[in-house]
Amino acid sequence: MEKMILISVDLVKESNYTERVITILNNMIKEGNAIRLYSRDSSRFENIKQKDLNPKIRFINRKDLNQQLKQLELAKKGKCIVVGRKDKDFELAIHNKLLYIVPNWMSKEDKPEKYGVKVDSPEQLYQFIKTINNQNTWYSQLEIDDKTSIISLADTRTFDKFINSTKEKEVLNKFKDILKHGSRNYYEMFLYHFLSSISNSYEMFYDINIWGCFPSSSGDLDNNEMFYFKENVRKLMGGQPLRSESYKKHPNILVRHTPTTKSHEEKNSNNRISEGAKKHFDSMCLHPAYKGKIKDKNICIFDDYLTHGNSFEAARNLLRVEDVNRIIFVSLGRFTKPYQYQEYSITGDVYSKQYHYKLLNRKELSKEFIIDYKSKSEIENLYNIFNISK
Repeated sequence: MEKMILISVDLVKESNYTERVITILNNMIKEGNAIRLYSRDSSRFENIKQKDLNPKIRFINRKDLNQQLKQLELAKKGKCIVVGRKDKDFELAIHNKLLYIVPNWMSKEDKPEKYGVKVDSPEQLYQFIKTINNQNTWYSQLEIDDKTSIISLADTRTFDKFINSTKEKEVLNKFKDILKHGSRNYYEMFLYHFLSSISNSYEMFYDINIWGCFPSSSGDLDNNEMFYFKENVRKLMGGQPLRSESYKKHPNILVRHTPTTKSHEEKNSNNRISEGAKKHFDSMCLHPAYKGKIKDKNICIFDDYLTHGNSFEAARNLLRVEDVNRIIFVSLGRFTKPYQYQEYSITGDVYSKQYHYKLLNRKELSKEFIIDYKSKSEIENLYNIFNISK
């Protein structure tokens, strides 16, 4: 079996799209997926059963579906995807930490409107499911130590010799523009890419307790695209707030207390290497709201791109002081420079400016990255599916 697609019966009841939806459901079955059509009211299934549906498509009451999902092993649960337009569909997905797809051609309730992967047609839904089934690897992965992993979604080098196609080059050039000007559409594409990849690496992310992002050079979160990226992932993966959904009461775990220079504006690579994590230690700390609350927790931190690893090393050393259990760093793009591993001794209060750091040792990690060049085709697949150049 590829995936189990849990689809609200609303999709088949939508009269303007019924035949098209039935066609793509039957095609999904032929390709090895399992499909469950669900509803709170089982009587809604009766007239649908008369349709030309593949007999392998099953009908299930929402209550029974919830119970079955609770009993699934993690590996099997990771193969499930929810498709629906109502708040109840959203809740089904987040309570079970499942990828949530929203049909954009239907009217949507509040939470589906805000969260989830939106697809514009039944055909786009079909193509996206096919892409999810094929996404089995990350572009690059590095195990820094027994507690810390780094994953990158894309190669951000745009020289011709690194590029598979003109479409990939256009997408990656746009990605570089994000770093300077911002473009919500492209962040959304990488969000889709990450969420669909999670469904194939489910056990790695299932028990994340805290989702965070690296603060911008200014420290501002109100216009920080990575913050919204992180919030979408946190919400869809069931990340628990401290007390409130307001980010002011559920703050980012990393705080930029003093503005600093933007990394991509620092032209001298040798200086950046020799400085190491210094500028981040001088301008960043852990948020006081988490004091005494992160020991033995699993934490995932996002950043837009990875060059030398100075930002991740600052965060890793700060979190290590607090004895977290596991850290996953995720960068949307990677420039394939040697990673600058740095070990610091840190004393003082890491939840304020009042801490001191001293470099103990450093080394380059260059050959340790696991690169999968086949994963680069996934960028082009998403380009085609979501017509992102519009």
